[in-house]
Amino acid sequence: MKKSITLLLLTFAFLGLAACSSGDKEVNEIYNKALEAAEEMNSAEVDIEMKQEMTVPQEEDTMVMESQMSGAIITEPLAMHQKGTTSISMGEEMDEPMEMEQELYFVDNEMYSYDSITEEWLKMDDSTIPMDFINTEQMDTSDQLNMFKDYVDNLKYEETDEAYIFQFSPNQDEVKNLTEDLLKEIIPEELTSQIGEEVTEVLENTEINDLEVEISINKDSYQIEKYHVDMDMKMTVEGEEMNIKQNVNTVYRNINTIEHIEIPKEVKESAKEVSGFE
Repeated sequence: MKKSITLLLLTFAFLGLAACSSGDKEVNEIYNKALEAAEEMNSAEVDIEMKQEMTVPQEEDTMVMESQMSGAIITEPLAMHQKGTTSISMGEEMDEPMEMEQELYFVDNEMYSYDSITEEWLKMDDSTIPMDFINTEQMDTSDQLNMFKDYVDNLKYEETDEAYIFQFSPNQDEVKNLTEDLLKEIIPEELTSQIGEEVTEVLENTEINDLEVEISINKDSYQIEKYHVDMDMKMTVEGEEMNIKQNVNTVYRNINTIEHIEIPKEVKESAKEVSGFE
């Protein structure tokens, strides 16, 4: 059950990384230029803020998870650094929120991850890293833009002095189609063959009550600089119903200016090698 929920939330989390076009000629032109710019994006600094609330109607307490992450990514060859904090609270069940520090480096097919519980660094190479999931975190905005090209009629469009702003609120049928597409993008075929039935079952028992996406595109570079997503959904897993609200804000900075990402010497020297990934 936990695996199903985690994978499904991962799918929806990536839903915000997208934009769409409109039947209007001018907006189509903006969309196409944004797509071209996205295809040329090879590096960026990324800030992500997320808040997620999960409520089970039969229970009084609501689980709230909040995270703030900042980092840098290079798409070819893939390299990344991510650092931030995550806090989890469970209402009256917890006296105070549980807070965790998170930091990760991925360079040259080696991953170094900080374990805040043991306060030590762990090292994994490409034989022990879940590479399929690492690859999904490239934040390829061109793939996300392409995914929404068929939903041209539901775009609301605004313009400011510095940005073009696309707003998207899909209906229930569109949400289902988008989710299926995202599931295929995010979860590789090899992994889906192992857990696909479980994830599909959860997906079929999920109802999106509300979804809103807002994308900000720079008027000079046509790069996606910000996205905001609000989602409210209900899912039933093993007969248990739960409501989930998710709010994600992402900001891209210094696009195409990151030349390399280095793993600090002290991290390499102190890291403990692990023999597998659970």
